[in-house]
Amino acid sequence: MHKSVTVFMFHWGKRKQRLEHIREIRTYSDAIQTRIVVLVRRELVRDYEALIASQLAQATADRLFGRPAALSSEYSELIETLSTVLARDNQFVRDAAFITLSALLELEGSNNDFKSERRIIETLHWLHQYGEPPPELTLAEINQKLMTEEDLPQIVIHKQEEQDK
Repeated sequence: MHKSVTVFMFHWGKRKQRLEHIREIRTYSDAIQTRIVVLVRRELVRDYEALIASQLAQATADRLFGRPAALSSEYSELIETLSTVLARDNQFVRDAAFITLSALLELEGSNNDFKSERRIIETLHWLHQYGEPPPELTLAEINQKLMTEEDLPQIVIHKQEEQDK
Protein backbone atom coordinates (compact mmCIF):
# COMPACT_ATOMS: atom_id res chain seq x y z
CA MET A 1 0.00 0.00 0.00
CA HIS A 2 2.74 2.43 0.94
CA LYS A 3 4.58 1.76 -2.33
CA SER A 4 1.47 2.43 -4.45
CA VAL A 5 0.91 5.76 -2.68
CA THR A 6 4.52 6.74 -3.40
CA VAL A 7 4.14 5.78 -7.07
CA PHE A 8 0.88 7.74 -7.27
CA MET A 9 2.51 10.81 -5.72
CA PHE A 10 5.44 10.53 -8.15
CA HIS A 11 3.10 10.35 -11.16
CA TRP A 12 0.95 13.17 -9.79
CA GLY A 13 4.08 15.31 -9.38
CA LYS A 14 5.13 14.57 -12.97
CA ARG A 15 1.63 15.33 -14.23
CA LYS A 16 1.56 18.59 -12.31
CA GLN A 17 4.94 19.60 -13.79
CA ARG A 18 3.66 18.77 -17.28
CA LEU A 19 0.50 20.84 -16.78
CA GLU A 20 2.58 23.78 -15.55
CA HIS A 21 4.84 23.44 -18.59
CA ILE A 22 1.82 23.42 -20.92
CA ARG A 23 0.36 26.46 -19.16
CA GLU A 24 3.69 28.28 -19.51
CA ILE A 25 3.91 27.50 -23.25
CA ARG A 26 0.32 28.70 -23.80
CA THR A 27 0.87 31.89 -21.78
CA TYR A 28 4.09 32.85 -23.55
CA SER A 29 2.90 31.90 -27.04
CA ASP A 30 -0.36 33.84 -26.62
CA ALA A 31 1.51 36.88 -25.31
CA ILE A 32 4.07 36.75 -28.13
CA GLN A 33 1.44 36.41 -30.84
CA THR A 34 -0.67 39.21 -29.35
CA ARG A 35 2.33 41.52 -29.16
CA ILE A 36 3.29 40.80 -32.77
CA VAL A 37 -0.28 41.71 -33.79
CA VAL A 38 0.06 45.01 -31.91
CA LEU A 39 3.41 45.83 -33.52
CA VAL A 40 2.24 44.92 -37.03
CA ARG A 41 -0.98 46.89 -36.55
CA ARG A 42 1.06 49.89 -35.40
CA GLU A 43 2.80 49.85 -38.77
CA LEU A 44 -0.25 49.02 -40.92
CA VAL A 45 -2.43 51.77 -39.44
CA ARG A 46 -0.21 54.25 -41.30
CA ASP A 47 -1.49 52.94 -44.63
CA TYR A 48 -4.88 51.41 -43.84
CA GLU A 49 -8.05 52.32 -41.98
CA ALA A 50 -7.79 51.27 -38.31
CA LEU A 51 -10.25 48.37 -38.54
CA ILE A 52 -8.66 46.99 -41.73
CA ALA A 53 -5.18 47.44 -40.19
CA SER A 54 -6.28 45.45 -37.13
CA GLN A 55 -7.77 42.66 -39.23
CA LEU A 56 -4.72 42.50 -41.50
CA ALA A 57 -2.35 42.49 -38.52
CA GLN A 58 -4.27 39.61 -36.90
CA ALA A 59 -4.41 37.63 -40.14
CA THR A 60 -0.70 38.24 -40.79
CA ALA A 61 0.18 37.00 -37.30
CA ASP A 62 -2.11 34.01 -37.85
CA ARG A 63 -0.11 33.15 -40.98
CA LEU A 64 3.23 33.58 -39.20
CA PHE A 65 2.17 31.41 -36.26
CA GLY A 66 0.39 28.65 -38.19
CA ARG A 67 -3.15 29.45 -37.19
CA PRO A 68 -6.16 29.02 -39.48
CA ALA A 69 -7.07 32.04 -41.60
CA ALA A 70 -9.92 34.06 -40.13
CA LEU A 71 -10.15 36.77 -42.78
CA SER A 72 -11.95 36.44 -46.09
CA SER A 73 -10.11 35.30 -49.18
CA GLU A 74 -10.45 38.85 -50.53
CA TYR A 75 -7.34 39.72 -48.50
CA SER A 76 -5.46 36.42 -48.82
CA GLU A 77 -2.90 37.70 -51.34
CA LEU A 78 -2.17 40.80 -49.25
CA ILE A 79 -1.86 38.71 -46.07
CA GLU A 80 0.54 36.33 -47.81
CA THR A 81 2.61 39.32 -49.00
CA LEU A 82 2.68 40.93 -45.54
CA SER A 83 3.63 37.72 -43.76
CA THR A 84 6.29 36.95 -46.37
CA VAL A 85 7.82 40.41 -46.01
CA LEU A 86 7.95 40.02 -42.23
CA ALA A 87 9.36 36.49 -42.34
CA ARG A 88 11.94 37.43 -44.94
CA ASP A 89 13.00 40.90 -43.76
CA ASN A 90 12.63 40.85 -39.98
CA GLN A 91 14.83 38.25 -38.32
CA PHE A 92 13.33 38.88 -34.88
CA VAL A 93 9.78 38.21 -36.10
CA ARG A 94 11.00 35.10 -37.92
CA ASP A 95 12.88 33.89 -34.82
CA ALA A 96 9.83 34.55 -32.64
CA ALA A 97 7.70 32.52 -35.04
CA PHE A 98 10.22 29.65 -35.15
CA ILE A 99 10.52 29.37 -31.37
CA THR A 100 6.79 29.79 -30.74
CA LEU A 101 5.85 27.27 -33.42
CA SER A 102 8.34 24.72 -32.07
CA ALA A 103 6.82 25.05 -28.60
CA LEU A 104 3.28 24.82 -29.99
CA LEU A 105 4.25 21.75 -32.00
CA GLU A 106 5.27 20.02 -28.77
CA LEU A 107 1.96 21.05 -27.23
CA GLU A 108 -0.24 19.92 -30.13
CA GLY A 109 1.71 16.68 -30.42
CA SER A 110 0.99 15.85 -26.80
CA ASN A 111 -2.70 16.70 -27.39
CA ASN A 112 -2.82 14.45 -30.48
CA ASP A 113 -4.19 17.39 -32.50
CA PHE A 114 -2.90 16.21 -35.87
CA LYS A 115 -4.59 18.97 -37.86
CA SER A 116 -2.90 21.71 -35.82
CA GLU A 117 0.35 19.76 -35.80
CA ARG A 118 0.33 19.54 -39.60
CA ARG A 119 -0.45 23.25 -39.99
CA ILE A 120 2.45 24.13 -37.64
CA ILE A 121 4.86 21.84 -39.51
CA GLU A 122 3.84 23.40 -42.84
CA THR A 123 4.41 26.88 -41.39
CA LEU A 124 7.84 25.86 -40.07
CA HIS A 125 8.76 24.59 -43.55
CA TRP A 126 7.53 27.87 -45.07
CA LEU A 127 9.66 29.87 -42.59
CA HIS A 128 12.76 27.80 -43.41
CA GLN A 129 12.95 29.38 -46.86
CA TYR A 130 13.74 32.72 -45.17
CA GLY A 131 16.25 31.52 -42.57
CA GLU A 132 17.16 28.98 -39.94
CA PRO A 133 15.71 28.70 -36.44
CA PRO A 134 17.72 30.52 -33.78
CA PRO A 135 19.92 28.10 -31.83
CA GLU A 136 19.56 29.54 -28.33
CA LEU A 137 16.43 31.62 -27.86
CA THR A 138 13.56 30.83 -25.50
CA LEU A 139 9.90 31.81 -25.37
CA ALA A 140 10.65 33.78 -22.19
CA GLU A 141 13.44 35.77 -23.90
CA ILE A 142 11.29 36.56 -26.92
CA ASN A 143 8.42 37.61 -24.67
CA GLN A 144 10.74 39.84 -22.63
CA LYS A 145 12.06 41.59 -25.75
CA LEU A 146 8.56 42.11 -27.09
CA MET A 147 7.19 43.47 -23.82
CA THR A 148 10.03 45.92 -23.28
CA GLU A 149 10.67 46.56 -26.99
CA GLU A 150 14.35 46.46 -25.98
CA ASP A 151 16.69 45.99 -28.96
CA LEU A 152 13.64 45.21 -31.07
CA PRO A 153 14.11 45.77 -34.81
CA GLN A 154 11.53 48.09 -36.32
CA ILE A 155 8.71 46.36 -38.14
CA VAL A 156 8.48 48.04 -41.51
CA ILE A 157 5.80 47.24 -44.06
CA HIS A 158 5.05 49.26 -47.17
CA LYS A 159 1.96 49.05 -49.28
CA GLN A 160 2.46 46.77 -52.29
CA GLU A 161 1.88 49.57 -54.83
CA GLU A 162 4.74 51.58 -53.29
CA GLN A 163 7.08 48.59 -53.55
CA ASP A 164 6.20 48.12 -57.22
CA LYS A 165 7.13 51.70 -58.18
